[in-house]
Amino acid sequence: MTPDVAGPACHLCGLAARTPLSVTVGGRDYVFCCRGCGNVYQILVESGSFDPGDDPSNNPIYRHALALGLLRTDAPQEVKDEGGPVDDLRQCVLQIDGMWCTTCAWLITHALLHKRGVSSAQVSFASDTARVTYRPARIGQDDLIDSVNALGYHAEPLGESSSTDPRSRRRRADLIRASLTFFFAMNVMMYQISQYAGYRGEAILRILFALSVIVLVLAFPIFLRALAAARHGQATMDTLVSLGSLSAFSYSVEQLATGGRHIYFDTSCMLLALVMVGKYIESGVRSNATDALTTLYALIPRKASVLLGDEERPVAIDRLAPGDLFRVRSGERVAADGVVQAGCANVDESLISGESRPVSRGVGEVVTGGSIMVDGVLDIRLSRTASQGSLAQMIAMVETAMRSKTPAEQWADRISRVFVPCIIGLALITLAAMLLTGHDMSAAMTRAVAVLVIACPCALGIATPMAMSVGVGAAARKGILISDGAAFERLGKLRTIVLDKTGSATEGRFAVHAIEPHNADVAPLAALETMSEHPIARAIVRGLSADRISAVTDFCAIPGSGVCGRMDGALWFAGNIRLAQQCGSPIPLELSDEGKRHEANGLTVLYWGRSGEQVTGMVALGDQVRAGARELVALLAQRGIETQMVSGDGVQTVRAVAERLGIRVWQALASPQEKAAWI
Repeated sequence: MTPDVAGPACHLCGLAARTPLSVTVGGRDYVFCCRGCGNVYQILVESGSFDPGDDPSNNPIYRHALALGLLRTDAPQEVKDEGGPVDDLRQCVLQIDGMWCTTCAWLITHALLHKRGVSSAQVSFASDTARVTYRPARIGQDDLIDSVNALGYHAEPLGESSSTDPRSRRRRADLIRASLTFFFAMNVMMYQISQYAGYRGEAILRILFALSVIVLVLAFPIFLRALAAARHGQATMDTLVSLGSLSAFSYSVEQLATGGRHIYFDTSCMLLALVMVGKYIESGVRSNATDALTTLYALIPRKASVLLGDEERPVAIDRLAPGDLFRVRSGERVAADGVVQAGCANVDESLISGESRPVSRGVGEVVTGGSIMVDGVLDIRLSRTASQGSLAQMIAMVETAMRSKTPAEQWADRISRVFVPCIIGLALITLAAMLLTGHDMSAAMTRAVAVLVIACPCALGIATPMAMSVGVGAAARKGILISDGAAFERLGKLRTIVLDKTGSATEGRFAVHAIEPHNADVAPLAALETMSEHPIARAIVRGLSADRISAVTDFCAIPGSGVCGRMDGALWFAGNIRLAQQCGSPIPLELSDEGKRHEANGLTVLYWGRSGEQVTGMVALGDQVRAGARELVALLAQRGIETQMVSGDGVQTVRAVAERLGIRVWQALASPQEKAAWI
């Protein structure tokens, strides 16, 4: 195997040893690219299953180490075995900057699919992302990134914390470049006016030439991407822009040298300036979709605490296998879907189910990946890997929706792929026709260049996805998530609207709705809840206005029940009816009736008081219906559009909100997959 960069080759994997590591094995010194290769090579030799000089790719220990990720795979490896663990597939999602049209996405897809070890590649121009399925034993993620970068674009893993700052810096750099290009192009326009007025001073001509050269240098990335596409035998939007601007510039230089009158420096410069400014604005619109994906990927934990007997060991999330037992503590996010084996805790599953209040989970119950442990500790048996879990499926659904194209977009894609070659051909035909009909070269070149310039910047290939992106962005700013671009084309035929409850029909956060009795002393309640990090506790603290907060000692959070602690020597509690009964505190009949009424309306009811004495008071909490929601449902009904509600919340909660809004068709306890099936 031959390394792809300069440096001695690793004695095991054959990759370039950027930082050579010398290891003595069997009395001889060998060079390796990393400590992992050195250790594996030593194990192979000392086990007697491998002789120095043999091909390690056929050794089962080597293949197993490769599959476990103990060896570098940042370049393609020649592995003879076509089956087994070295043929495992992995996926990565890349953020790609610099795509200017759908042809760019097609070019990147074409280049990636021609790489050995790549199984599939899907590039989305609308979201600036690429999902690649590959064999890590044959090609690494770094090689995929290098392949994209070689085309003149910039790729990096999506969702990594280190990707935000570099992307922001590139956005600022693009803004500065586009602004300078536009500034100098406007100066070219100003001096060009004198040419159109008939004044041809030598000084002005030199200034025009110098300013135009500056604009061309600033627009160099366009030419670089066009050159990279040409090397792959493709013509993209960059090709057309480059040909149009360079043709106008070259023709103007020729006219300047021969004393001609047709000088079009302004055309060349303004073409480049407008394209760069327009693409900067468009990239900002598309980045909103990418930011949403980045946020989702950031929710996936990187490691899990796996239990091996009495030992707890951190393991990378992609190394977990069904059947592994891992532990999740308070404040941590559940790594993947599984079944609780030990412990009891409150879990925030709002990301998956939309349920705004935490739910209690105990032994034998299912916990979904991406949920947050509010309090308590759970030991969970993994049922599905992270790549197959609920959160991964949600991300896949979002990516699929973002890649989906309307019939208009699909038609524009097909046309734009042949548009550039056709325009180039038409320009050549125009040039030939003018020469054959007796016109001179100057007139022929003028018309040929005009064809190229007028065709830029290929509004057909840019405007359709651009309009879709702007529409999606405008909807997102108003709180509407467009999951499928084709929805725009179906709006005119709309007869049914389906709403989620949390965050759509409601505000999406807990708030205090009622306190009974009205004159109850809320200071003990505020003191207890101030000590807790539970979402319900934070909502209570926000909604209370206690004059004084007593010091709490011996504070204890009881998962699934509430909290308790000592104040002024007495034990106080705040929690559900079960905790009140355990503390020996009877609930007055009036409070009990009020509590049942609030629960029937879908609210969460908590009681507080001194242990062993009658309950002091009751607080009812819940989500708040959005202002104007009922009026909107009524307005839609007047227009013949039925409103339905599908939510992951409980039956009582969903029924109460639906009745308040006047919605007759609703579904509760729905998973994301069930919501999609309902639609």
